[in-house]
Order: sequence, then C-alpha cells, then structure tokens
Amino acid sequence: DEIEPLTKKPTLKQVKSFCRAYGLEEKTRFTDMETARKEGVDQMIIPGIMSMAYLSQLITDWAPNITLKKLDIIFRAPVKHEETINCMGVITDKEVRDGENCLDCDVYIENSEGRRAVTGQALVVVPSR
Repeated sequence: DEIEPLTKKPTLKQVKSFCRAYGLEEKTRFTDMETARKEGVDQMIIPGIMSMAYLSQLITDWAPNITLKKLDIIFRAPVKHEETINCMGVITDKEVRDGENCLDCDVYIENSEGRRAVTGQALVVVPSR
C-alpha cells in the first residue's frame, strides 16, 4: 500500500523559521549562501532534521491517529532550497507486535531530478478498533 505523497518546496523563509525554532545559528549553510560556499556547498540546503520533519508529516498527515514510534533515515544527497520535493512512502509489512498493530513503512524524499535524496524506514502503531 502506498502512502499519499506530500509535496514541498522549501523556501529560505521557511528554512530560517525552522532553524530559529530548532535553535540553530542564524548564519549557516542552511540560511546563508556565503557560509554554504565556504563549506563547499554550491547552494543553500535544508537541515537534515527538517527533511526528517517532512517525513514525519508525511506519516501523520496520512493517518493522524497513529503513533510514529520510530523513524530511521539516511541522507544520500542534499535537499536544496526552492526545489520541489516529493515525500513518499509505502507500507512494507503489517503485524501485531507486543499487542500493538504495527506497520513497517519505507519512506523517502525524491528531489526534482527523481533521485532519492533521503531514504528510511518508519515504524507506525495503529490504534485498535
């Protein structure tokens, strides 16, 4: 079963707001082009934790009453500002574990080139009926 995709296009304003809320410095490779270039990045990128937040939102938007118990991700490529990305997921397993209805999901962020920039797995607990 596929999870309804979530499309995002992170802006500098959104990244700055996220960084402030997360407690990151004002001038980083995430928010300042000069700093990004000094660190060898040709464009500002979004923080990894913001990518993780997008994947969490993918799951919770899809099923608001679930519990996202675990989210493991691997960063394979930077996610850039102003790039349209698709957060996607697929349920790979359904089973009862320790009395909980569990779903294993593969999740990923696909960039505008169709490349999977972020990949991972989510463990979701579904309430009993």
